[in-house]
Amino acid sequence: MYDTTTLAPASQPAVTYNGSSNRFLVTWQRVNYELPVVYQIQSRTTSTMGIIGTVVTLANRTTSLTAPAAAVAGNGQFLVVWQGRRNGNDDIYGQRLTASGGLTGGNFVIANSNSAEMAPALVWHSSANAYLVVWQRDGNVWARP
Repeated sequence: MYDTTTLAPASQPAVTYNGSSNRFLVTWQRVNYELPVVYQIQSRTTSTMGIIGTVVTLANRTTSLTAPAAAVAGNGQFLVVWQGRRNGNDDIYGQRLTASGGLTGGNFVIANSNSAEMAPALVWHSSANAYLVVWQRDGNVWARP
């Protein structure tokens, strides 16, 4: 099994593939039900040979973190985005990772407002040399490169 913890089950997996390093990045949400309840976004790499990397925690909060999505850039670095509640409503956050799956920099805000931003998705566009992140807010779809 890839991840097993009974008191802190993993859910909502997302995956992307880095062709230059022959690595997958798998990311997921974890809720640790031991008090206090803690929400996490975690990831780990897996090689095409089946070598599994260590678990990396991207975000760790006592408020909701959910809906992770991942993409890989042309330089091999990964970007993971998720929906997180930090300021009373859900916003979209991101974290960059190296080509080997380690953290680079800290979490950053992609979208926040007085409304709830939800259900992020993203893609890398090689010609534009940029990610495009999309999410839902107020019954509309929003985007930010």
